[in-house]
Amino acid sequence: MYLLTRNRVALRRWLFYLAGVSMLPVLVFSAHVVLEYQRSSREAILADLVDRTRSRAVEVERVLQATTQSLAALAESGAAQAGDWRELHAHARRFIDRERSLQAVTLVDREGRLVFFSGAPYGAGAFAVGDTPSVDVVFQTGRPHVSTAFHRPVCPTPVVAVSVPLRVDGEARYVLRGILRTATFDALLSAKSVPEGWVVGLADSQGVLISRSLNPESFVGRSVAPVFLESMRRGDGRPSAGQTLDGVASTSVVLPVFGGNWYLGVGVADTVLNAPLAASIRHIALLAAVWLALAMALAHRHSNFLIRQVRLLVAFATTDVAVSRPKEGLRIQEFETVLDGIEHTRHRTRQALTEKADAIEQREQVFDLYERAPCGYHSLDRQGHVLRMNETQLRWLGYRLEELVGHPYTDLLTDASRARFAAAFPVFLVKGHVDNLEFELVCQNGSLLPVAVSGSAIYDAEGNMVATRSTVFDLSERKRLEAQLEQLARTDPLTGLGNRRDFEERALHELQRARRLDRPLAVLMLDVDRFKQVNDLHGHAVGDQVLQGVAQACRAQLRDIDLLARLGGEEFAVLLPETWQTEAVDVAERLRASIATQAVTLPSGLMVPCTVSIGVASRETADDVVATILSRADQALYAAKRAGRNRVMVFEPADIVG
Repeated sequence: MYLLTRNRVALRRWLFYLAGVSMLPVLVFSAHVVLEYQRSSREAILADLVDRTRSRAVEVERVLQATTQSLAALAESGAAQAGDWRELHAHARRFIDRERSLQAVTLVDREGRLVFFSGAPYGAGAFAVGDTPSVDVVFQTGRPHVSTAFHRPVCPTPVVAVSVPLRVDGEARYVLRGILRTATFDALLSAKSVPEGWVVGLADSQGVLISRSLNPESFVGRSVAPVFLESMRRGDGRPSAGQTLDGVASTSVVLPVFGGNWYLGVGVADTVLNAPLAASIRHIALLAAVWLALAMALAHRHSNFLIRQVRLLVAFATTDVAVSRPKEGLRIQEFETVLDGIEHTRHRTRQALTEKADAIEQREQVFDLYERAPCGYHSLDRQGHVLRMNETQLRWLGYRLEELVGHPYTDLLTDASRARFAAAFPVFLVKGHVDNLEFELVCQNGSLLPVAVSGSAIYDAEGNMVATRSTVFDLSERKRLEAQLEQLARTDPLTGLGNRRDFEERALHELQRARRLDRPLAVLMLDVDRFKQVNDLHGHAVGDQVLQGVAQACRAQLRDIDLLARLGGEEFAVLLPETWQTEAVDVAERLRASIATQAVTLPSGLMVPCTVSIGVASRETADDVVATILSRADQALYAAKRAGRNRVMVFEPADIVG
């Protein structure tokens, strides 16, 4: 019953899905129409935005140009050219009476002094010059200029100044300024002059608002929005998206006015731009909902019919006993074909499941054999990058597989092994195999792992090598045994000191270094006095204790860089790097005195004393083998024996002195 219910739900969902998909072409077409309509509507609004911006810019430009031309006419009048400022003052007052947009006319000289102010009688008291930077610009450039908004003491409302040069004999000696109320521009940019959702702003070259159609009392005098500033800097008059000072997302166009002294911008809210799209989407959504409801109703009806047909198939397919084919009820021809194939499918399914289980078991066995083999396995590509690596080798190295795949195998090698790999890998690519190539792998914890690698190449159908197949054996135990054997071959088992072989090889290295750097080097030969008598009287066990005591006493007196060895029997040798002959004699005396304090106590309580005779020899320029220095030290040793034992003798070329 659960299966039937589950199939019924799945089938209905499938039909619902088909009903929904059938709506996609209509929806896509509708969306295309809506988007095309939105695009054309948006282009029309943006074109209107550009036109309105240009028309407002022309109106503002017309006011400024008219004022500039009137001021230029005053500057070129006879009174101005004759320097008759009283007469020019009278002309200015008559001009203001005609031009109601002008509040006043002023004349400023190069020192920034106000020659006259039309709003007061000529010769009246001094008035401050407002916006002196604008005056300086006119003197510097010699061209008309319009200022930013500012306040004058005699007028509480903000004003702007249109300034033109007054030239005398071709030189700009004065600036004639017309003072305009910003209210003049407020009327041009009023909210009534643009549709709802639009805003117009006028700013100076520094981006400070002079006039605004919406909420001027809140924003005039403040910096314009960032998008306005960006459009001013760009200066191409293209529409730009951003936010107004009110925080409203909008698209705006900014154009320069009066040669870039001012900038006029008009913005339209995005809600206005997107209004056609929103309305169309609502209409389409309503139509889609109605169509979907009808489609779902039809899908539900047909799903009931199909579910009844499926029940007949399920009843036959889910039984384990032979049942007869349904004689009535099936009306779908394809279901008849399904019934024919059910029994055959059952047999093949059981057979396939059995084969799959066998294959999975075999694969798991092979996988386990590969991953957990006692040796390592890996595969590399033609560039030597890791493709695969089994768990055994990953455990040795301390890495996870994902940390190595795709990385060069040489990243895991020491410098010496990397050079060996670089030499062997090209040969491997040609020959297709390699046997017992030894490397040192660098584990994640920094430890080194000696291994032997044997590998063969894997080729594709065209005979191209695509990967390597390598076996890796851990040589740590073998290397450890080899090191132990090497150590045993170099060590005296009784005293733990190096033997003659170890001494001669290491001493040769020190001699070569001393010759290369021209540094001093000395050798001491020690021999236990009357050692044969100790063995004869007290036995070899006591003699061994004497030799061990001598070794212990020498270790305590020597440096880490000094080389101490037992050459054989009761004879010892010491190599002293960086030691002059006088220093070597001092070391020998310390050794002799220290050994003389050693004694072996017998079970009877008897003390067996121990002394040594020591011969000293230093490196000479011609010495190129250690045996030469040892021979001289040996001669000095026997000279010490002849002189009475328990003493130090130094080899000299002429004779041996103690």
